[in-house]
Amino acid sequence: MMKARVKQHSSAFAPAFLPAPGSPLGPGERALTAFVADDDGTFNYAQPLAARRGIVLMRLVPRACFERTATTGGFVVGLCNPLTGERHVAPPLQCCTCLGRHVNDYAILIAADCNVDERPSSSGRFAFSRLLLTGHHQDDRHLYLHSYSGATRSWSARATRLHSDQFRMAGADAAVVHRGAAHWLYFDVRRPKDARYDLYVLRAEAPFLCVSGDGRRLSIASVHATRVEVWTQQHGDDDDDGDYTAWLRTQSIQIPPAQRLADYSFRFHVNKGAMLAMYKYNGDGDGDGAVLVVDIERKVVEKVMDCSPDLGYRSCVPYEMDLPEFFL
Repeated sequence: MMKARVKQHSSAFAPAFLPAPGSPLGPGERALTAFVADDDGTFNYAQPLAARRGIVLMRLVPRACFERTATTGGFVVGLCNPLTGERHVAPPLQCCTCLGRHVNDYAILIAADCNVDERPSSSGRFAFSRLLLTGHHQDDRHLYLHSYSGATRSWSARATRLHSDQFRMAGADAAVVHRGAAHWLYFDVRRPKDARYDLYVLRAEAPFLCVSGDGRRLSIASVHATRVEVWTQQHGDDDDDGDYTAWLRTQSIQIPPAQRLADYSFRFHVNKGAMLAMYKYNGDGDGDGAVLVVDIERKVVEKVMDCSPDLGYRSCVPYEMDLPEFFL
């Protein structure tokens, strides 16, 4: 797991990796700067946002902005690959669409995503290709899509996606990239008679939804206090009939009594399509927190590690590292 810690005594903290119990890396934290060069302190106060294929996306916050708890000078993000040492610091996004809390979600694309027929890298080392960000304009309430190219190290012109008053995001901020397309899940908050029928509506009675990709189909995990229900798309993206509206409830995974989720707040992250990491903690800040993993393929819920809010974690995202590649 990768996490950021709160500021203590005006000292700068770069994000750190917190290995799961039993990891060959040992029990201690490992600073990001031990893997990626950061002589200029760019990653100090960085907030991890998402990780995919070994690539980490972070929001970069200058110290002056951190201490004022306000963002000025645009929204700045950085990406790095601890396995290869690759790093990118994107130019600031100056538009009001992308100031602080108005950024909604992210997608990290690698070179293979642009060619769905390309075989996955056998080495486990993936080169960053493109970053997608969506955010809403605080004046016209439209959602806009921004694209950053790793090749040109520049942002493209923004594109309009949806009206943010009509749709509300559900589940993880990080997209599932499946067969060359980035997927997010949204709630339709309009009245039924105003619904758009070119969008499929899945009625699931649960407050938390996440999207995951499994092979050639997409799945949606509907999380309840005692179980996780999985809805699977019945037509893959390579089908020719163009009918992608059929979804069926294909699994129901029971959560063990000791790990029930009632009366807790959650954060969800999708990793490798079949993994759903849930951070549970008491909403009032008391008590212990924990990292749980729902393995959709094995139909089990496992506690990976304790993660108490008292440790000062400001944000955290799951990060999977290929250890043989790391030690080569």
